[in-house]
Amino acid sequence: MSWVPLISDEQASPEVKRIYDYINKRWSFVPNYFRALGHDAQLLQDQTNLYTNAMFDDRGLPRVVKEQLAIVVSGLNVSTYCLPAHLEILGRLGLDKAIGRKLALNYPSAPVEPKVMELFRFADKLTRSPGEMEKADVDRLREAGWSEAAIFDAVLVTSLYACANRFSAGPHRRLLRLRFEGALLSPSGSTQVNDTVVGSWRERRDSNARPPE
Repeated sequence: MSWVPLISDEQASPEVKRIYDYINKRWSFVPNYFRALGHDAQLLQDQTNLYTNAMFDDRGLPRVVKEQLAIVVSGLNVSTYCLPAHLEILGRLGLDKAIGRKLALNYPSAPVEPKVMELFRFADKLTRSPGEMEKADVDRLREAGWSEAAIFDAVLVTSLYACANRFSAGPHRRLLRLRFEGALLSPSGSTQVNDTVVGSWRERRDSNARPPE
């Protein structure tokens, strides 16, 4: 059982229901992340604005790349909630789910452009070792061809999913996660997220050091 209440449509106040309707229109569903905030309409509105603007607004990175970053970060953090949700979203955006699984389990093996891989390396370091970030890390993104707006997006998405991964884990990661029929998570292709799969994620994450810079 979840450690915090999730506010359903029926339980929601008129203001919260209005926000849920907006979320459903933009995201095509209402993530339980937002339902866990449904007890506080202002907090829900603030978080909705932040995440929706960060992931949907076209500033520097295409949405599909931002979703890939969300999966890489969630994989590093072994988020059993965010991974299924964003693998499903990525599939809806047209990315092969086998690639999404590689991003979650072992992103250096994913067949992406070199400049995109530089983003993933940057997000990896920011996730694992934020105190070690240097100007050289940003300079490498510039040298790879990313604009200042794109770099800002990379920092924003990486940081937001550090928050989302922890928020969904704290209340109860198993009950807060969403199961999606098409979200292929385990190496065998199973959609079930169990202790064996989580252990496999952790082993792969810990055995995959950051790629050479």
